Amino acid sequence: MIYAVANDQALVANHFSKAEQFSFFTHNNSLIDNWENPAANAEASCSDKSAIITQLQTMKTEVVIVRNIGERALAKLLKAGIKVFQVGQKTEVKAATTSDLLELNHPSQGRASTQYNKNHHCEDRQQANRCCGQSNKRHHRSGRSGKACCS
Repeated sequence: MIYAVANDQALVANHFSKAEQFSFFTHNNSLIDNWENPAANAEASCSDKSAIITQLQTMKTEVVIVRNIGERALAKLLKAGIKVFQVGQKTEVKAATTSDLLELNHPSQGRASTQYNKNHHCEDRQQANRCCGQSNKRHHRSGRSGKACCS
C-alpha cells in the first residue's frame, strides 16, 4: 500500500492543496519519494491542482493523509479511488501513517470552498467545453452583462 502525506517540512500540512510537498511511504513506513506540490503557490491554476491528483495516481497512491482538505479536492480523490484519512492535530510526517486517523468517505466532510462559490470557476467552463484554458482569475470572471468570459 502506498501512502501520500501532504506536508510542510516535517509536519502534515494544514491544507491539502497548499502543502509544500507530498511524501510517499510504503505500508511499512519506508519513504519512497518526495515531490514538490505544483499548486503550492498563490497563482496556482486549475491545471496545477489537477496535477496533484494525476501525480498521486502515477505513484499508485492508495491512501492520502491530510490535516484539512476542501470538499472539492476530497471529492476528486474519492472519485479517483484514493482513500483519504485526516489527522486531528499537528503530526510529524514520519508518524502520520501510524497516528490516530479519521477516514473521510464523503465530500461533505471536507471544508466548503468559499472561493468556488464566490467566483466563476474554470473547471465548470472546461466541463462545458467553453473554457479558453487561461489561468488568470480576472479573465475568468463573468462581465457585468453576465455573459461567460470565454465564449
